[in-house]
Amino acid sequence: MTPRPRLLPIPIPPALHETLESYLRRLSATNRVHPEDLKHHLDFDPTLPIDTISPNNLNGLSIVTGYPPTELARALPELDHRHTTATLFRRQPMPACPRCTSRHRGGPVTRYYPHHVRTCPKHLLWIGHQPARHHQPRTFVDISAAANVIAAQTRHRRLARRRGTSITAHAFTYARRIWTRTPQLSDTVGATLDPSHLGKTGSPEDPKYQAAIYPRLVTITTLLTSPYWRDVALDHRLGGAFFAEAGRILLSDRHYQPPPGHPLRTWLDDLATLQAEPASLISALARFTEP
Repeated sequence: MTPRPRLLPIPIPPALHETLESYLRRLSATNRVHPEDLKHHLDFDPTLPIDTISPNNLNGLSIVTGYPPTELARALPELDHRHTTATLFRRQPMPACPRCTSRHRGGPVTRYYPHHVRTCPKHLLWIGHQPARHHQPRTFVDISAAANVIAAQTRHRRLARRRGTSITAHAFTYARRIWTRTPQLSDTVGATLDPSHLGKTGSPEDPKYQAAIYPRLVTITTLLTSPYWRDVALDHRLGGAFFAEAGRILLSDRHYQPPPGHPLRTWLDDLATLQAEPASLISALARFTEP
């Protein structure tokens, strides 16, 4: 029989929108116990995902930390399953800004972010797109001298507010796919993006590269969320007007025609489906895994 949980010697608070795994890891490190021992003490079922917490587990967590269940649930989205709401958060948790969470003891914090947040606007650090991975330290790029990246985050936030979270998130995911599948764009990073303020950029997985192309991704997202251009894209009478505009924005080429299977064409097919069935946007967004 598992002993009744008792208050830990150092009951640290959870960080905003922190994952349960991250919080338990920090609790364990601060109190010098093994994470698996703490989970066993809280009677977690090792055969189930950690976010399938039971009321008994939640009560135990409340006892060992000293924080009421309602307060824990406000900070930890997995406790009331808010993390599965596609309009609130990205599917994958991210390493939190280290300066925002510097007061939290026990190690780095992993948390859920809204779809449109790619930087920390307070500390001017690049958070990025790649989800948190165990045993891989995250490099946070200083964007304080990259005014175009800072401005792109503001534009992205305003797009989400103006066009809606779901539409903007759907479009931004496609913007990243369009970039990846259009070799001419990647070939011109050094020539057209002036990433000098971020230092030397490397491969597409390099956070500096991702930060450097972010303003262009937001520009593509702006096109894909524009009500005018969405109507044009769906109007067969206007022929290639949408692709011409996309070509102008992407490559300064008004005669651009994306090849078969290109994400621009896939997005157009998706758009037709979403126009016919607006409710399907939420389920489509929930299925998306960002590239």
